[in-house]
Amino acid sequence: SAAKFWVDALGNSTTINGSYNMASWADTGLGVATGTIATDFSSASWCGQVSVLDATTRWNAANSTFNGFTAKAAGTFEVRQVTIQDGTTAVYTMTDPTRWLASGFGDH
Repeated sequence: SAAKFWVDALGNSTTINGSYNMASWADTGLGVATGTIATDFSSASWCGQVSVLDATTRWNAANSTFNGFTAKAAGTFEVRQVTIQDGTTAVYTMTDPTRWLASGFGDH
C-alpha cells in the first residue's frame, strides 16, 4: 500500500522540506535525528526505509557512508548516519547528511 508517512528534512536542523503524516522532526545530535509520526502505526512492527541526499565530499572512493533506523516505535523513530573513512572501521564519524529521506509502511 501507500506510505503511511514520509519526510524530507534538512540534515542538521528541525526544518521539514516536505512530508506526509509527520508531527515533528528533531536534530538530536551529529548524525542523529528523531521523527514523530502524526497518526501512529498500530505497533512498532512497521517497515521503514531511510536514505539521504548528501552533497559533501564524503561520497567518494575513500569513504563509505551508512544510514538507517536505530529505533522505532508506533509513533516515533530514530535515524543515524555514520561515515567510515579510508576503508577502515577504526576511523569512523557520525555525520549529518544534507537531507534525510525516510518513509514507513504498515497499518494504523
